[in-house]
Amino acid sequence: MIYAGYLLEVITQNEVFYLKKRVLSLMLAVMILLLSAAMIPAGAFTVEKDGKQYTFVSHTPTTGDCKVLMIRVGFEDYPVDDEIYNADSEETLLSYFDGSDGSVNAFYEASSYGKLRLSCDEVFTYTFPGSRDECSANRLPELALGALESEIDFDSYDSNDDGYLDFVAFDFAGPATGWGTDWWSHVTTSDVSGIGGKSVDHYSVLRGKATVFIHEFGHILGAPDYYSYHDGQPSAIMTYDLMNNNTGDHEALPSGSTAGLTTTISPM
Repeated sequence: MIYAGYLLEVITQNEVFYLKKRVLSLMLAVMILLLSAAMIPAGAFTVEKDGKQYTFVSHTPTTGDCKVLMIRVGFEDYPVDDEIYNADSEETLLSYFDGSDGSVNAFYEASSYGKLRLSCDEVFTYTFPGSRDECSANRLPELALGALESEIDFDSYDSNDDGYLDFVAFDFAGPATGWGTDWWSHVTTSDVSGIGGKSVDHYSVLRGKATVFIHEFGHILGAPDYYSYHDGQPSAIMTYDLMNNNTGDHEALPSGSTAGLTTTISPM
């Protein structure tokens, strides 16, 4: 009887735990729905925390055309066509935007109900003059765009004419070095300006399948990761989601809301 009572208590605790998670997931979805319906002015989103205001600015188009500036990055020790740790080929990268099922642009066109049109029709290549250990991923916008300035029509990558490149993606050669490191698929920010008359806001360092690009572009639109950054801890939502396990759609940021948001909302 004592064992049965203990087992019942454990089951009850688990039910309460999962009920709390479901409630939190629902609250998150409702919050984002309310934000997306609030007619937020384009370009900036301000929140208040601990008595301080934080403003997040996005320069990536969330409706209409958005052109991806794709650059393959190689190094002296890991050239872009390395036999083992090569960057993705030009053909592979372009196929991610060919409009076929599973492609990046097909996904976001469907997810935004036709409001967002991603494109990538050319791939550039930059080789860092040194080993990869000598290069920080944070320097890629300055180094690569500076070296390729004469080859790129920067105006064509600023679809909304706001002076910022729509989206810059660096597909790197060499082995991935683990989550949270430079050479791992991620999105970060840059203060590079003046190259080709344009500035860089958010950009991505990545390599992988089309689903990786889809996930990272979700960050560009302001969606956070929903999985836990700590081993053994549950994810923030109990469902399939592109920002949780690279599966399904942006469930907590419902289809159609993506194209309604005109801001970047970042976790603090």
